Amino acid sequence: MTERSILAVFAHPDDETTSCAGTFFRCAAQGAKITLVTATRGEQGSLGTGGQVIRREELGTVREQEQRQAVALFGVGEIIHLGYIDGAVNQAPPDELEEKVLAIMGRVQPDSVITFGPRGISHHEDHISIHQATTSAFHKYVTEQGGGRAGALGPLALCYVAISKEIVAQLGFDLEGVETQPNIVIDVSAQRDMKVRALKMYRSQEDAQEVAGFMQSASPLFEWFYQVHPPVSDHTVKGWLW
Repeated sequence: MTERSILAVFAHPDDETTSCAGTFFRCAAQGAKITLVTATRGEQGSLGTGGQVIRREELGTVREQEQRQAVALFGVGEIIHLGYIDGAVNQAPPDELEEKVLAIMGRVQPDSVITFGPRGISHHEDHISIHQATTSAFHKYVTEQGGGRAGALGPLALCYVAISKEIVAQLGFDLEGVETQPNIVIDVSAQRDMKVRALKMYRSQEDAQEVAGFMQSASPLFEWFYQVHPPVSDHTVKGWLW
């Protein structure tokens, strides 16, 4: 059986845990190889929770260590840090980020690529830059390097992280479009404890602790994606995962 390869491209440590931890756990349990690209080390994040005090110049190192501990719980095989400064990804030379992501795609040969959608869920400029670069790199990969090849499960897939409209309304997010129109819905209720534990490992980050609290009480617990390529004709719980 051909080993499945999943590439996730995000901006900051903890992006991957918030959006995909349960799905990654399920895929890894089925033998998938998961590669994670993180553009920055999150140097501009919060400086500790629960009495923890971190100096600004130490935060990037702390968050990288937190990330390595967290993703080990749900099966990420390789982490690639691109070394951009938190909050300044969009200041990189034109096409540089895209070329780096494309080179990684060429090396790991993913069947599925996961990244942010057009608004980056939170409208963060780093998230949006990652979306743009990864989407462009994916299409080049398919046409130039991928040559239209099929992955282990069929056509190569590109998926954006999404949130249901009900959760968008509940949390008061300013979000619309494909990121509120998931066509892949994964029930990760069985992975809840693992996901919450992984989020709590980001002790430096207040928002990670808040998300952990929300997910601890959500019943059932889902992770949502919008599969943009190839198009999905109807809303489904299947797609690239199965």
